[in-house]
Amino acid sequence: MGFYQLKEEAFDITRQIFQFLSRDPVLQKDQQVFQTLYTNRELSLNKLHLKPLSQPR
Repeated sequence: MGFYQLKEEAFDITRQIFQFLSRDPVLQKDQQVFQTLYTNRELSLNKLHLKPLSQPR
């Protein structure tokens, strides 16, 4: 029975940490910046793949 009690307490602590992190404004801003950078990277890669490797003369 002790194992399950410890497991439940660990779950509660983990849940509280994630709740705190989801409300952290600095972390939210960092997540937005990451999303923007990732999207820009993906767009750049797609643009490179669409370009011909050598320009016709």
